[in-house]
Amino acid sequence: MEAVLVLPDGSLLLGGWFTHLGGIEANRLCRLTTSGSLEFAFGAGLSAGGVQALARQADGRILVGGPFIEIDSHPTQLVARLNADGTLDRSFALTSEKVRQTESFFVSAVIEQPGYGILVGGSFRDPAGHRNSLLRVREQGDLDEDFLPGFERGAWLGDLLPLSDGRILVGGSFSSVGGQPATSMARLMPDGSRDGAWLPTLTSRWADLEPSVSRLLLQPDGRLVLAGAFATVGGAPQQSVGRVFLEEPFPVGPRILEQPRPQSVKAGADVTLAGKVESYPPPLFQWRFEDRDLPGQTNPVLLLRNVLPENAGLYQLSVVGDSGATSSVPARVDVHPRLRWPGQPVLAFAPDDWAYGSVYAAHQQANGRILVGSYRGSAASSAASFCRLLSDGRRDPSFVVSLDPNAMVQTVACLPDGRVAIGGEFREVNGAVRSG
Repeated sequence: MEAVLVLPDGSLLLGGWFTHLGGIEANRLCRLTTSGSLEFAFGAGLSAGGVQALARQADGRILVGGPFIEIDSHPTQLVARLNADGTLDRSFALTSEKVRQTESFFVSAVIEQPGYGILVGGSFRDPAGHRNSLLRVREQGDLDEDFLPGFERGAWLGDLLPLSDGRILVGGSFSSVGGQPATSMARLMPDGSRDGAWLPTLTSRWADLEPSVSRLLLQPDGRLVLAGAFATVGGAPQQSVGRVFLEEPFPVGPRILEQPRPQSVKAGADVTLAGKVESYPPPLFQWRFEDRDLPGQTNPVLLLRNVLPENAGLYQLSVVGDSGATSSVPARVDVHPRLRWPGQPVLAFAPDDWAYGSVYAAHQQANGRILVGSYRGSAASSAASFCRLLSDGRRDPSFVVSLDPNAMVQTVACLPDGRVAIGGEFREVNGAVRSG
């Protein structure tokens, strides 16, 4: 399946390379009813080739494009026309020897150009080089000899979009039109020559391949969406889907569509302020803090890192464009001091001076008090190497264990009955000989 056309009554016209649909013979072209069943009364058969493009004319007749040379034994190449009931319009035929098929022959687009004829685009060859990959035929299928776009040999077109003024948008893979440079997208005058006033540039995503455009969509506001394989459009990073202006737009704005939001954060947080602005040509931006310009802050987004209380205040985005200037509503940023933060010391916990030793063991009892084993050296008291701390870090005066002056306690454990076991390097515990 390569082409689908929705008809006004909701039925679908299908084209491709298939020979059967749901087990029923359907030679490369068929119509489905709104319920999805095959409509047997419709259809001109193709004995060879396939259907790659479908379009409906204003009078209801159907244009069919593809690599075929006949339909229902009626000779016609590249394009054929069907009546609304699916029968072949035998008054229409393109048989000119000025168009030849190539090894990679295909038709990507066939479309009516009101007042001019029918455009056919894809990959085919004109021996003279005037109609490579794009031609125009008149109402009965005879070639329009005055339409001479002149794409280079090997070019292919992915999509065509006729405009109301007779000009034509083309997208595909090519490097020139009529000998004039054009990178895979161009606008043609009614005679097929390149419109030099519209020259978008594309770059490729891959070093060994040229950029290409496979689809063109005209939006209601006059801007053009293009899709294909490319990395940038007009220097802007737009990968594979881009949007461009067809004409020089009228100056717009500047107008602020979304205001920066007020924020309330704790000290140390990051703050992002942003305004959404509509303006053409692109405007100049300047962020202000308390009615003073912030140096270097000339983007629509302002990032404040690790804010402090002195960063609290009113922030405003000023915008200057060709058509005037405007400013956002001031956004207030409140910064609250942090009373606590991860890793902050608990100032209420203040152990006595331990400058003369190192702690090797600590164990918390069920009542929350902490047993501490250490080495204090001969300068400390005999009770200094093992003690108990109260909840505020001070030594518990009711818990006194005497060890020899050079004792070192390296491990502490509590027994189920409340007694305490210690281990380390010592000779006496409370006057009793106990080798640690």
